Amino acid sequence: MNDEIKFSCEECGKTFDPDPAAMVEIEMVPQPMSASEADRLENEDAIITPEMLTAATNDDLKEWGLTQQDRAGETVATGGMCICLECQDTLAGD
Repeated sequence: MNDEIKFSCEECGKTFDPDPAAMVEIEMVPQPMSASEADRLENEDAIITPEMLTAATNDDLKEWGLTQQDRAGETVATGGMCICLECQDTLAGD
């Protein structure tokens, strides 16, 4: 059995030695959606209007998986991905 830990790039699938620089934080920024864009959504329960967000209680936010920070429209860290340095360079160039 091999006890050596390896990272795997979520972009290209390459396996490589652990490198903290390969861990990339994923962020979410709320984006307003036009009514026509909202009409195209299959799941209308996924729509949170600005009015709903303004009137939401803490319990509403929790049910939606949001925080007060999300309501303020700030960038919110939502997790991370393992992406090798080569793919990071490629993605940064795009």
